[in-house]
Amino acid sequence: KMFLGALHDNVPVRGLRRSPYMALGWSVCGAALLALAAGGLPDPYWCADSDGHYVTTCDTPHSSHPACVPSVDSPRDIGGEAAAAPCNAAAAAGAGWVTWLMFVATLGYVCADVAADGLTATLAMREPIESRGTIQSSVYLCRQIGMMLSSVIVGFGMNGPEYGGSFARGLSFEAVCLVFALPALAMAPTSPPPATDE
Repeated sequence: KMFLGALHDNVPVRGLRRSPYMALGWSVCGAALLALAAGGLPDPYWCADSDGHYVTTCDTPHSSHPACVPSVDSPRDIGGEAAAAPCNAAAAAGAGWVTWLMFVATLGYVCADVAADGLTATLAMREPIESRGTIQSSVYLCRQIGMMLSSVIVGFGMNGPEYGGSFARGLSFEAVCLVFALPALAMAPTSPPPATDE
């Protein structure tokens, strides 16, 4: 954040120090989330049973699962239990692009957030003494409400069996990325007008 703040302060775009970086940051974040929603995740490492739970060991309920059928590459013994064979042994290698897109989305968000913080501080200094602090309080209240809503979406939407959760169903990874991409993309054209950006 410190380096992005220095960039915003010292490298204005067409004379503006905040709004171009906010628009760019939200656009990058939204585009990366849309790419994640379109691409999805690679197939999971472990096989899933009929209830959607991952088969990691060949204990009694899973002893007849195809991942537990002995083969040349028979499961190795881990702590007294036979480990099930993976369904996608290359899952970790296939998830590199997901990690990069998450990084790009986070970088875009942080770029927009730092610019918004700078704009908030600038506007707060212009407030009359008797109402000083109102802008910052309102901004931080909105931010906390947004963070709580996103926590609810992740907490409830990503608590299905595919995430190791306890709910019978949940949102897919693609759906969660799409839900978060829409407000990010909506923020790009609503960046502050030049009159407030110096």
